[in-house]
Amino acid sequence: MTSSTTKEMNEELLVAIQSGDPAVLKQLASALTQKSANRLVEELSEQKKLNVHKSQAPLSVQDFRAMDANKDGVITAKEFETFLKECEAAKVTEPTRQQLWMIAIASAVPFVGFGFMDNAIMILAGEVIEAKLGVAFGITTMAAAAIGNLISDVCGVGLGGTVEVIAVRMGFQQPNLSAEQMHMKATRLMSNLGAAVGVSFGCFLGMFPLLFITHPPKKDPDDSP
Repeated sequence: MTSSTTKEMNEELLVAIQSGDPAVLKQLASALTQKSANRLVEELSEQKKLNVHKSQAPLSVQDFRAMDANKDGVITAKEFETFLKECEAAKVTEPTRQQLWMIAIASAVPFVGFGFMDNAIMILAGEVIEAKLGVAFGITTMAAAAIGNLISDVCGVGLGGTVEVIAVRMGFQQPNLSAEQMHMKATRLMSNLGAAVGVSFGCFLGMFPLLFITHPPKKDPDDSP
């Protein structure tokens, strides 16, 4: 192998390391011995003393200590890969205010439909059960309401996916966020808030059958015929 070929290979390796190629960095970490790792740490420390910018010297003594999870003085490939993933996660930006509102709306709309169907079916089913079975089997109003709620929940399991599909077709869908952004506290808060507001509004609308249900006034037992 000629010196020019060796020089070209070294230059390619240097470019790969500077670009942060995970495969190359993983091979580098697995190939480091304790002595070479210590030497690398000393060299990085020296660069820090010379006020080299962090973008030019991205690793420090603290970084190597953070990599060494089990504190055995040896950085394994797995430890190095975990460190890189943590660094990438730290670079994730917070969702914008517009994206958070889109998440809240996208979460609220399906729950409006779910709350509407759940309450409406429960009221209608409970009314029918009380009117038809209440007299025959002596079912109380609360028992009829419980059975109606059972029926509405079973219907909700089957219709829940349909409501979500309709909402997406109407254009109410989640913004394009990464998995890390979706697990952020602000994102989960807005998603839960939107779902709570949506199901509350849907349940309120689902009470519309009460407008059409009438009961004859109960006779006072003290009234004489």
